Amino acid sequence: MQHERMIRLAGFLIATSAMAACGNSTVAGPEPTEPTATVDDVLADDSLDGLDVDDENLRGIDRDKIIEALQVLRGGLIFHFEKFRGNGRTCATCHRGESFDLKPADVQRLHARRPNDPLFLADGSDDGLGNGATRIKEDATIRITFNLPPNITIVEDPSIRQVTMVRAVPSLLNITKLETIFMLDGRQTNLQSQALGAVNDHAQPGRQPTQSELDALALFQQKDPHFYTTRELYEYSRGGPPPTIPAGNTESERRGRAFFEPDTACGSCHFGPMLNESTAGRLGAVFNFGNGTRIRGIRVPTDNVAGLPMLTYRCTNPTTGVVTNTRTADPGRALATGICTDVNQFRTSTLWGINESAPYFHNNSAATLEEVMDQYDRFFEFVATQRGVDLRITPQDREDIIAFMRLL
Repeated sequence: MQHERMIRLAGFLIATSAMAACGNSTVAGPEPTEPTATVDDVLADDSLDGLDVDDENLRGIDRDKIIEALQVLRGGLIFHFEKFRGNGRTCATCHRGESFDLKPADVQRLHARRPNDPLFLADGSDDGLGNGATRIKEDATIRITFNLPPNITIVEDPSIRQVTMVRAVPSLLNITKLETIFMLDGRQTNLQSQALGAVNDHAQPGRQPTQSELDALALFQQKDPHFYTTRELYEYSRGGPPPTIPAGNTESERRGRAFFEPDTACGSCHFGPMLNESTAGRLGAVFNFGNGTRIRGIRVPTDNVAGLPMLTYRCTNPTTGVVTNTRTADPGRALATGICTDVNQFRTSTLWGINESAPYFHNNSAATLEEVMDQYDRFFEFVATQRGVDLRITPQDREDIIAFMRLL
């Protein structure tokens, strides 16, 4: 019985993984067919504890490794096919392709092939009610609605207690075992809570994920090497040595590398093994952050290159009573914490695999690394003129930084 179940599980994964690849393909082709079995059919008892891993056919194989391998397989099935009796979405609906994110070109091809795909329902639509797909085709962003914290109000209309932001679907590359905060605003602290939040925010579920399912999903993302862009990062996730940034092959790349030292234009916020930690220095002194800070902002929602609607958020510090007003397109982490200094702050993303994770920023407002550097030029100008710290860079510096980042 256990052999049949293991064979069914492995066989189902192989067969359905091929269909998942077909469904995520950017090349037009026949519609993928739904699997005849579901994850619940294959794992009807929602547990692997009943497997007799001491069977003579499995002797010599570590029991824990067998259980772990089966849980990884199960997590992969849940990731690609479990809909939680909701609107038809799975994890793979939004975390697509080799970078496990959502890109405008992929969305456009999908819409041309399957305009009624679950991606275009609800918060994937223009109005949140399933009507229109202009925004998601252009920007690959999803609508997310937040209740305002009690100490935050909208100056233009204090009666508003809910706001809707449009945000990117973050790539899952190089973070699943190497990240400590999740979601673009850092409001989740582990993969299980991240998955639970995503299911409830985006899948309109008819049932809640079980803890066992959430654990399997987390294990799949942590153990599957496809979630890592280099062998070095994969080994680091398994307890190996931390990755080291490349030395650079050309003079331009080597010059670019110098900007990722502590207290430099890039290294002030992109340092540490995953290039996502701040270093205390000139910027730290001005913006009150120290070594290892993970939540930062570079004025993306206030410069608002994306042209999104802006409101003025009035935030009252509940301890001191100090009031700050900020006009922004997205208050960021403050919507989750109610902390006034969190306005316009977002999680600092890893730079490993940055070539594969475009578009960039919390709202996909930078399509290329060149546009990323445009935003940093604006930020450095603000810091120099308004905060007295001059980190401005030259056009040659820009080219060198981009050349180096393409190595990561």
